[in-house]
Amino acid sequence: MSPPAPLLAALAYHRRGWQPLPVPAGTKKANRPGWPQFRTADEEAVRRAFPRPDMNVGVLLGEPSSGLVDFDLDCDEALGIAGPLLPETGAVFGRSARRGSHLLYVSPEMGTKKFVAPDGDVLMEIRATGQTLFPPSTHSGDRVAWEREGDPASVPAKDLEQAAGRLAAACLLARAWPAKGSRNEAALALAGALLRSRFSPDEARLFIRAVCTAAGDEEVESRCGVVGATLRKLEAGEEATGLPRLEKLVGSAAIALLLKWLALDRSTGTSGGDDRRREIRLHAGELPTAVNEAELALLQHGDRIYQRETMLVRVLRTKRAGEKQGTKRPAGSLIIRAVETPYLVELFTTVARFLRLDKRSNQWVPTDCPEKVAKTYLARAGEWQVAVLSGVVEAPTLRADGSILCVEGYDEETGLVFDAGGTVFPDIPLEPSLDDARKALGELKRVFETFPFVKACDSSVLLAAILTALLRRLFRAAPLFAIRAPKMATGKSLLADAIALIATGRNAPVMSQGPSEEEDSKRILSVLIEGDPVACIDNIDRPLAGAALCSVLTQDTYKGRLLGKSQMVEVPTRTTWLATGNNLCFAGDLSSRVLPCDLDAGCENPEARHFDVDVRKHILDHRGELVRAGLTIARAHLVAGRPDQGLSTYGRFEEWSEWIRSPLVWLGEADPCEGRARIEQVDPIRELVREVLREWHGQFQSKPVRAAQVIEAAGRDHRRELWQALSEAASGRDGRPSARALGKWLASYQGRVEGGLRVVRCGDRQGTALWRVESVEGVGFVGIVGTSSSYAENCQEEGSDIHIEGEPEPHETHQTHGSADSAEHGWEAQGA
Repeated sequence: MSPPAPLLAALAYHRRGWQPLPVPAGTKKANRPGWPQFRTADEEAVRRAFPRPDMNVGVLLGEPSSGLVDFDLDCDEALGIAGPLLPETGAVFGRSARRGSHLLYVSPEMGTKKFVAPDGDVLMEIRATGQTLFPPSTHSGDRVAWEREGDPASVPAKDLEQAAGRLAAACLLARAWPAKGSRNEAALALAGALLRSRFSPDEARLFIRAVCTAAGDEEVESRCGVVGATLRKLEAGEEATGLPRLEKLVGSAAIALLLKWLALDRSTGTSGGDDRRREIRLHAGELPTAVNEAELALLQHGDRIYQRETMLVRVLRTKRAGEKQGTKRPAGSLIIRAVETPYLVELFTTVARFLRLDKRSNQWVPTDCPEKVAKTYLARAGEWQVAVLSGVVEAPTLRADGSILCVEGYDEETGLVFDAGGTVFPDIPLEPSLDDARKALGELKRVFETFPFVKACDSSVLLAAILTALLRRLFRAAPLFAIRAPKMATGKSLLADAIALIATGRNAPVMSQGPSEEEDSKRILSVLIEGDPVACIDNIDRPLAGAALCSVLTQDTYKGRLLGKSQMVEVPTRTTWLATGNNLCFAGDLSSRVLPCDLDAGCENPEARHFDVDVRKHILDHRGELVRAGLTIARAHLVAGRPDQGLSTYGRFEEWSEWIRSPLVWLGEADPCEGRARIEQVDPIRELVREVLREWHGQFQSKPVRAAQVIEAAGRDHRRELWQALSEAASGRDGRPSARALGKWLASYQGRVEGGLRVVRCGDRQGTALWRVESVEGVGFVGIVGTSSSYAENCQEEGSDIHIEGEPEPHETHQTHGSADSAEHGWEAQGA
């Protein structure tokens, strides 16, 4: 019996140097865990991977298959005109309903790129990562078959990208091509735009032919003939239409993408001359047109500004050290700065030639960009055509698919701007082994071997912080790394700087702890707006807490108000946060979001210690190698299929655990989460809750009582510990425990387990809330957190009367209870 067709095809692909991938029958998506790292070493491995005759066959693209690239033509227009615009290749396949929709090339430097129309339709895609379904697979009942089964053409990446851009632009224009009566005018304008850029006359004719063919224009040859006439006009210095007129015919959205995909030069105005900027004539009542044309000039000039959530921004390097809103940054910091009106006025005036009509001479004369044009453009949040900026990086990093971002400039796939700042980074290995990862780990650890880490997990937290700083843009949430010591001068700030030096080449920007949570939130927002990859809250001298920092550590974006303005902004949160302090502790919800890195020199004067290595200098001298080491660790773990380490879940930080925590444990390091218990043990809020619950339970066990009764009993029975705990948790204006304040405090912590106990509300008595503290051990839940099965035995439904030992019978009135009882009617009577 002959082998099944999928196996034969997979073997044939393997022999061609491609990596076949098993795909479930009838689908086009691989479901094998870690499939991007799947590899078959030999033909026997291929046979094991394809045991059934009904399987589909995928092929990994890019590096696993020797630089194989798939041109996926998604729209009908592309299928009809791809032949003349794309390089010839011997490998073409498709489904029976879309024959020839996949063209294969070899281009190892090519990256994945998708061409999307303004309405969201995908026109075509260059696929150089992931996998593609190959013949003889079946998808949606349609058979995938070869049109040409020869060798893919080998084409340089820049040539492939140019060809793809022209094909996508032709498809886009074909969709927007005007109705009869305006088509020749559109062809003239398109010819003028193309000839003023890098298109030769032959290339312009080919492109216009493709557009008209895809649009179903009946006069294709006539449209192509305008190229010669337009060329003669330009050579004679005569007026010829161009992009401004074409924009009026096909729309601004299409033109914005046209500029990008065709990489048109700035010389697309309506007239010749030395000043080749886009010409914008200012007419009264045509503000939207002026703003549209200003944006087009900006796009033609290049991506000097970006959009970031609700703001327009630019990327710059600071020339000197400075302080802004409580944050100190070293000189040379790469930051993101919001674009303001004066800057945009200047930029528009730089990239475009604005003209106004002089009434005396009746001539168009140069003028500056009007301020209202800049203000209107700034107000167009959500409609900008400029590139989306997710952040800045100053070292190579990994994309979500594990590919390496190592080319400086704007990366379209991630939205990151990579600026190496003059540093030359060595190549990152594409297929690092476990042994490579171990060597890389050793390189990192040697830099810090003289630091007095208390436990192995503290060293692991430092390594986790370094990897996080290099890969932070990959995951939506990451914990805060707390570097602590019992005495000053132990090396806390040096470690924080070391993390930043590896990631950015500079010391960490330092944010001091503000006098209030509101001030802290302003400082945090400032750091996020400016896009610092690493930030350190330094020399903290009181428990660190706050809703803003909690949100920043676990949410993908953070919204706040700009200083001195009513404007609210929303910014990404992908900064690596560090904190330093002597005996640093954290309070409340923040304590579950922190990993401690504890140092202890074990001597009275740690500042007197001598070290042979200058850590800062060593990192700067070997920064490229250290960055490579960090990325090698992450890549090796990914290539190995991310082997499961059996780690407990770290809620809210699952992605971080997968990218950072698991690789370290895989290499034999301690779990960086081991030290979390130390943080929680010294949380002052947790300690207070434990103390109140412990003392309460010691006095009342699990009996239902009112807040006022607890306060009375603590004072009457000389329960000093309970009285002090209540005073700290719920003091009134006189500094004594308040029944109203205690009711609010209990409501905010009900159901929370601390020290094996929790407080639950168990009904009302004549409009006053009843509370009980119960042991969690053996408690069964009945649907609501904090409500136990024993609830029914000891408490009745809300609104019922419950007799409590030592309390008057239900028929007695509250007026007989004294001042403490009376005091709790207010907030508690409303359901506290």
